[in-house]
Amino acid sequence: MQTDPNPKTTLIIQNSDSINYQSQKISQDLIAGSIAGFTNAFCGHPLDTIKVRMQVLNARFWSCCKNMVKQEGLTSLYKGVKSPLMSAPLVTALSFGSYEVSKKFLGVTKGQKITFGKGLLAGGWAGFLYAGISTPIELIKCRLQMEGAGQIQKSSSPMKMALNTLKHEGLFGLYKGYWITCLRDIPGGAVQFGAYELYKNLFSEDSSSSSFFAGGLAKLTTWFFCYPQDLIKTQLQCKNDSQSVRGCVREIWSKYGSAGFWRGSLPSIMRTVVSGAITFTVYEEVKKMLSGF
Repeated sequence: MQTDPNPKTTLIIQNSDSINYQSQKISQDLIAGSIAGFTNAFCGHPLDTIKVRMQVLNARFWSCCKNMVKQEGLTSLYKGVKSPLMSAPLVTALSFGSYEVSKKFLGVTKGQKITFGKGLLAGGWAGFLYAGISTPIELIKCRLQMEGAGQIQKSSSPMKMALNTLKHEGLFGLYKGYWITCLRDIPGGAVQFGAYELYKNLFSEDSSSSSFFAGGLAKLTTWFFCYPQDLIKTQLQCKNDSQSVRGCVREIWSKYGSAGFWRGSLPSIMRTVVSGAITFTVYEEVKKMLSGF
């Protein structure tokens, strides 16, 4: 007669299998997020560069495009691209990874549809972590995008720009605009992931097309909540003075009125919808591919 296995041994084996599964799942989330981040950074950078120029220079969309290409060459649309290409895989991976971990803490199991409320909470936490990592990266990117505006010149490397910022502004200079970035990314992460889950639940099937449309709509929804914060952040980071968030808001309001907080919104909308659709679709499809191994 065969005896039952030791309950303690069985429990240890089950816990070990669970830990291995969770580690594998987190690894898949990180890999999928990094690939999605790289794809998004490459495809959306030209529109992001135009958006930054419009935010800082108060230029119109078509005149900004024409002047950049005419005065600086076609490659000017990819100014500062090295910074996001190097950082986006890591940053996006951590953003999606922290979101997935937060979902588990909220009791969302594999295959279970997450509610809008839990999506907001998990997304807000992911946005908080994202802000701490993205602030210096975006500062370097924005300054590289504004470098040599109106003339053809060799662009600095991200490392050179970072060292120059450290030399003249210190370590805190790299985190200039941190608080306004938090005010952008915490509600932005909450709305983005919450809206994504909401829109995706409206579709009858879990497919690449549902991820594509849900991702684009989620990013567009986020844009309405977070664009003014993004503009203020860009203004602060591209200036060498010690202007505060309040001072920056007053300056924009006095010069341009309420419309000043929406400069560069056209390329931002275009980039937002495209990047959201691409990012979430690539992320979901890579996750499915990795889960099959």
